[in-house]
Amino acid sequence: MSDEKPRLGPFLRHYGREEKKSLRERLTEVALIIGAVVGFLIVLAGVMWSFFRFPIATFIGLVVVWGVGFLVLRVKRQRAKAQERALRDAQLRDRDR
Repeated sequence: MSDEKPRLGPFLRHYGREEKKSLRERLTEVALIIGAVVGFLIVLAGVMWSFFRFPIATFIGLVVVWGVGFLVLRVKRQRAKAQERALRDAQLRDRDR
């Protein structure tokens, strides 16, 4: 068994070198997080209110939003696979030369 230390991934290496943040930076981060949570709760309350007022229309709208997101995800995944295939084919062609 060797005495080598295990290699850390890039995230852990960066985290290990990260400097201590000042109080102002930490307060800014906390304020952004609180703002995001409050915004999320406002949107959630709006959707709930809309659902109680107009349940069928809200449900259809949510299904449409989900469907669009799903289609975007599928298209991005297909494009990523096609790009990976093209890179792999290009590497094989370069290696065969």
